[in-house]
Amino acid sequence: MPSGGVFESGIYRKKAGKACKEELSVSDDCRSLTEYLEKFDLPGQCLRDERGLEEAGFDVLKSMSRENVCYAEIRFAPLFSKTASLSCAEASYPMTEFMNLFQNARRIGMPFAIHAGECGSAENIKNAVYAGAAKIGHGIAMRGHADLIRELAQKKIGIEMCPISNLQTKAVPVPEAYPLREFIDGKLLVTVNTDNRTVSNTTMTKELEFIQKTYNIMDEEILLMMKNAAGGVNLNYKPGDFMLLTDHITTVIPSPLIGENLEELGTRFPDMSEVYSLRMQGIIKAEAEKLEIPLRERVYVQFTGPAYETPAEIRMCRSWGGDAVGMSTACEAVAAKHMGMETCGISCITNMAAGISKEPLNHKEVQETADRVAVQFKELIIAVVENI
Repeated sequence: MPSGGVFESGIYRKKAGKACKEELSVSDDCRSLTEYLEKFDLPGQCLRDERGLEEAGFDVLKSMSRENVCYAEIRFAPLFSKTASLSCAEASYPMTEFMNLFQNARRIGMPFAIHAGECGSAENIKNAVYAGAAKIGHGIAMRGHADLIRELAQKKIGIEMCPISNLQTKAVPVPEAYPLREFIDGKLLVTVNTDNRTVSNTTMTKELEFIQKTYNIMDEEILLMMKNAAGGVNLNYKPGDFMLLTDHITTVIPSPLIGENLEELGTRFPDMSEVYSLRMQGIIKAEAEKLEIPLRERVYVQFTGPAYETPAEIRMCRSWGGDAVGMSTACEAVAAKHMGMETCGISCITNMAAGISKEPLNHKEVQETADRVAVQFKELIIAVVENI
């Protein structure tokens, strides 16, 4: 399913400027999966040519940028949207029809996620596990199946839950039946996602607020494992190092708390003396030591980007006590602390900052370093999650 913004320009082109939110998104009292899927008809018309796909992709990125999203997985099937309707149910396409495809993907070492168990049976999830899925999209049909939950937890298969969408499609009849708490207590690697941002009229912020209010998922149960690529300011650092965030400096970026305060989320003037949980820092250090992964511990400085920092700005950061710089993470940590979440952060030093390295900064270097240490970083994150 497409995920992202409203595809406004393409839809307006198709509808002569008369498209409205009611035609694109389901109402709060959506009654069935059929009603939900009908909303794909209009945006689907705009995803069948190069211009429509370009506009949709831009709109997705623009809407996520407004939320400071640092990492996203966007899934879309261009050929399928060209030859069939996007509004199809899982039951119409059983896993068994695609088993050869997944076997080929496993053979070449390609990880993949499988949409399973949203409206189908638990058998679909079992087939997805057998096929070798690294992650399961939705997995709602697993509720009440303790053995299956235990198996996926042991195999460390991620579960992509989309609370608002799942309730709109009636994957569960009422909010009380949603298995978020059951899955968390079962030690599954649960993530919260938006599914179809346009059709569900949702954002990551709305999803997190919803689970906090509805399921009392609070404080230490919501752990933001924030991964970011950072430039090394500390002269003792080198590309490939991991740095545990003990504090940050956000003086040069606007605060995410500017504007009207929502008292139900947090106080107007939140305390920032321990943004990064000391308890979580202790766990991360202990697990890094077990895995023999060297871990730096210092201060992170966030700039707005997208340009890299100048040598003068890096000298300023060093005089302030900063050890690494980047374009994300700290503002998200401030918002999370405001909401009472327990937060931690780990930076990968992907390059030395401007004025330290003699070479011009470029994103290729950042990506190459991140790829080189990805396996080690994954091992550390899994170990931490298992011990929180």
